[in-house]
Amino acid sequence: MNYGGGKTKTINIKEIIKIVHHKEVGDFLESIIKLEKIEEATCNICGTKVTPENFKALVRKSGKILFCCNKPGCYKLFIETLRK
Repeated sequence: MNYGGGKTKTINIKEIIKIVHHKEVGDFLESIIKLEKIEEATCNICGTKVTPENFKALVRKSGKILFCCNKPGCYKLFIETLRK
C-alpha cells in the first residue's frame, strides 16, 4: 500500500519455465543423466531413484540438477526448498 500519496513501483520478474510431455520423460531423463555425467537421477528429498513413472520435477540450482519424485511430501518440501 502507498500511504504517502506517491507512485508505487511495480517489479516485473519474468521466469522461463520449460516443460516436458509425459511421453518424453524417459528420453529427457536419459539425456540429463548423460549430459550431467551422473549415475542415476535420485529424488533430492527422499533419495528414491527417479524414473519416468515417478518423475515430478527438476531444477538447476547453484549449478546442480535437483530431481524430485512424485511423492506429495517430497514435492512439497522440494518447492519449499526452492523458495528459500
